[in-house]
Amino acid sequence: MRGLCVAGSVASLCFVVVHFMPGDVALEIAMARYGESDIRITEMADRVREEEGLSLSLRLQYLNWVARVASLDFGISLVDGRPVLPTVGGALRFSAILGVAALAISLCVALPVGIVCGLFPGGKFNFVMAICSSLIISVPAFVWGIVLVVVFALKLRYLPVAGFASPAHIVLPATTIALTLFAPSSRIIAVSLSETIESPYCAFARHKGLNEFCVLLLHGFRNASVPVVTYVGMQTASLFGGAMAVESLFNWPGVGSLFLRSVTTRDIPVLQAAGIAMGLIYVTVNTAVDLLCLYLRPTVRLERLG
Repeated sequence: MRGLCVAGSVASLCFVVVHFMPGDVALEIAMARYGESDIRITEMADRVREEEGLSLSLRLQYLNWVARVASLDFGISLVDGRPVLPTVGGALRFSAILGVAALAISLCVALPVGIVCGLFPGGKFNFVMAICSSLIISVPAFVWGIVLVVVFALKLRYLPVAGFASPAHIVLPATTIALTLFAPSSRIIAVSLSETIESPYCAFARHKGLNEFCVLLLHGFRNASVPVVTYVGMQTASLFGGAMAVESLFNWPGVGSLFLRSVTTRDIPVLQAAGIAMGLIYVTVNTAVDLLCLYLRPTVRLERLG
């Protein structure tokens, strides 16, 4: 129920924002559908306004949309006339592929780096990685994407610049996103682990005679994983909702690119369906993360119950 409420709220917000953007919605749709150079564009805009019911009041348009969604009818795109659900579903699939690849690359680097920094919090390696992480976080993702394109696509010519025709096309966008995920993830892993190994229950485990490896294996990693799992879950929810800047930069046909294109062309049915999908994904991932945290640390349940 919570997921449906969040998804409906996101879709409703998209509906309101699009209608209150400057300009004529019907004219924008007509230009995207028939081309800006058509001399009859004003006439086409009037036709679109009548065909799509845009001449009705916002309240009636919204109620009509709610009635259709209640019967699982998300309509067709106002621009290309294709059914909305397959369009959004295909975009979500591409975003999921990119998100999984980026998370895998990020965790393969962040886990060992974070563990080493957490075990030796006062070491030089931890200091260097803290500086590197701050530098990576301070630069927007699309800037790192441009740097990777210039180096690996234009200069070295190892990888394609953009597109999605082959597996090689996913390397640059996934690496760009992974950079922005790795930096905060490694710091959270390091801080969480360093705090855990200094905790009273780890000290008590050492007092019982357990060696440091057993303390880490039985008590340290599991308890330190709760904030890490929570943060990675937040990253996952945002990635499956689409990384607009990176997807647009690399011409990746994910839901982020679809959402941005739909805002530009005022394709309201696609925007609303994408909003519902992203809302449901966000709630589903966060619910799964909550359940996993309860499994990893049952005391969290007692703390929440008070």
